[in-house]
Amino acid sequence: MGDLSEELFKAGLISKKQLKATEHDKRVKQKNVGHKALDKEEQRKKAEHEKRRAEQQVQDRERNLDEQAALEGKVTRARLKDIIKHGAVKSGRGNRRFYFVARDGKIPFLEVSDEIARALQYGDLAIVRIPEMKLERFVILPRKTATQVKDIDPDLVVVFR
Repeated sequence: MGDLSEELFKAGLISKKQLKATEHDKRVKQKNVGHKALDKEEQRKKAEHEKRRAEQQVQDRERNLDEQAALEGKVTRARLKDIIKHGAVKSGRGNRRFYFVARDGKIPFLEVSDEIARALQYGDLAIVRIPEMKLERFVILPRKTATQVKDIDPDLVVVFR
C-alpha cells in the first residue's frame, strides 16, 4: 500500500498529507495486527492471485481450443467446397429426369443424359449436396471425388451406390 501511495504522490494524484496518512495507517495496522498476521494476509492475497491466474490460463486455453476448432471447421468447409467445385461433372441438360430423396425428405430431380443416369445407377457417379447453401443445390461427382467428400462429411452425399 505504501508503494502504491508513493507512486500516486509522485504522479500528483494525492497530496503529501494523504501520503503521510496512508503510511500512518499502515504502521498502526502493523502494530495492532502484528507481522505474522500481515504475512498471512499477504500470502492469502498471493494465493488468490495465483488462483485467478490459473483460472484465467484455463479459460484462455479453452478459448484457444474453441477458436482452433472453428478455424479447422472453416478450413474443412473450404476444402469441401473446393473438392466439389473442381470435381463436378458437367452434365448439361439431358432428356431424362433423375429423381432422388434429399436430406429433408423432398424428392428433387436433376435433368441428365441417359449416359449420366446409367452411371448414377451403377455407382460410377454420385449426387452430392453443395455445403452451406441457403437453397439445397446438388452436383454430380465422379466416384473417387464422392468418396473423398464422404470421408470428410458423409451428410453431403445424397446418392452413392
